Amino acid sequence: MSLASCVDWRLSRRSSASDGDWHVGASVVELDRRDYVAGDTVRGRVLGVGGHAAVALVRLEGRPHANRESIVARAEAARGDGSFALSLPSAALPTVSGDQCALRYAAVARSAVSLIAPAELRVSASAVPHLPTARSSFDRVLADWDARHFHIELFDAQLQGGGRLVGRVHRHGCWPPGPIAVRACCLESWRFRPSSEAGTPQWHASCLWEAEHPLAIDPDAGWAAFCFALPDHLPPAVEARTIAWRYELRAQRHVHHWFNETAARTPLLHEDATLRAP
Repeated sequence: MSLASCVDWRLSRRSSASDGDWHVGASVVELDRRDYVAGDTVRGRVLGVGGHAAVALVRLEGRPHANRESIVARAEAARGDGSFALSLPSAALPTVSGDQCALRYAAVARSAVSLIAPAELRVSASAVPHLPTARSSFDRVLADWDARHFHIELFDAQLQGGGRLVGRVHRHGCWPPGPIAVRACCLESWRFRPSSEAGTPQWHASCLWEAEHPLAIDPDAGWAAFCFALPDHLPPAVEARTIAWRYELRAQRHVHHWFNETAARTPLLHEDATLRAP
């Protein structure tokens, strides 16, 4: 059994267990604090174990019908007081909860003879929004393309609740006939088949929020601006291995079904392809 395997039922987002319910028995992981920022050192103690204990910082990606666990850092608890220090990477993803998925962290310890009650912690992080410049069909499928007569330019993105998406639709030559509307949405996505983790990903998505604005087109202007205010309850944009919260923009020229044109962009705030399941 791996260090990560014991946290699945304890950190399941369907579990109603409180912190008090975790402290069962004599052995427990105790943290100096519960809130950390990416790049911090997680310090604590393993209590109730007289001998050797190994400690791991585990990231749990919870999704419908399946979880994925990754070890972020490892350490050995000091003999005597059981103290340990775990280095939280500066690129660590933040703790996030959505409607059906959650990304959570716990410090998990194991001695030679027993598993020890873990301690959950919260991680916050900040990053500059960016558009990916490379495509990887193995890793993800993102909406990102230009239309024949226009494309989307994004120049201000605060990809979380209370933030905003500001940009413009830029024409190629003359504006095409027909109205153009811009749609923004927040998608909670997860790989819905375990087998898709090892091959081409198969993603299921649920829309948490969406809005659409018609563009005021000036025939003499080279672009038309848009701005979306993001509701406070939305999660930050995070791209993990098997779950993601994505903000997607699409601009569409509405004419006849067969002649519609669409441009799309999916800005990312965090992405992490370095961790692997133990």
